[in-house]
Amino acid sequence: MPFIMFCQNKGCGKEQQPTLDPVTNVVHCAECGKPMDNVTDFAKRQMKTIGQTKQQQKETFAVKCTSCNKESRPNIEGKVAKCKLCNATLNLSAPFMALIKNSMKNA
Repeated sequence: MPFIMFCQNKGCGKEQQPTLDPVTNVVHCAECGKPMDNVTDFAKRQMKTIGQTKQQQKETFAVKCTSCNKESRPNIEGKVAKCKLCNATLNLSAPFMALIKNSMKNA
């Protein structure tokens, strides 16, 4: 059974099933999307246990950068792939870079 709480944010105050962001450990209201500060650590642990968490959306063709240790789709500049976040050069194979270029063209 999921946790049901009232949102304490001004202008919302609705009863809803909030979600926990597992990366930041912050609970967000399902109605207004704002963070909820009145959630105890016990409730957060229980939400994580029962799976009432915010689903992370993965970007297509995302690669983990060795410089900044974050995942994102690289920028292709000529024959060089660079990290979108820190602009470091990435070592990617030519077929994979062709796939990324093709997907950017079609998007």
